[in-house]
Amino acid sequence: MSVWVREVAGWALVLLGLIFFGEACLFVINKRLFSAGPFLFAGFVIFRGGLHLVKVATAARACRDVETPAPLRQVLRVARPKTFNPGTPRGGVVPGPNGPARDE
Repeated sequence: MSVWVREVAGWALVLLGLIFFGEACLFVINKRLFSAGPFLFAGFVIFRGGLHLVKVATAARACRDVETPAPLRQVLRVARPKTFNPGTPRGGVVPGPNGPARDE
């Protein structure tokens, strides 16, 4: 499905959800509260579905415009420092018999 078809369908569903909310408001104004409930629920579901479609279309458009990343081997080779060995302790942090000396 094309990005633009998703976005147009999403905005159409958002508009349809707002129309359902308007109908529910008219039912409440005319004191038909039980008739307003299903319209309110349907409007909420349709509105949220439209927002989701717009969000997915925007994310798809953003992902399409991103450049292809460098291969993972090059990224790991650059990111790993060569002087750090995780198997050796670095030294004490807290002053004590094995930690660094403090001037008193």
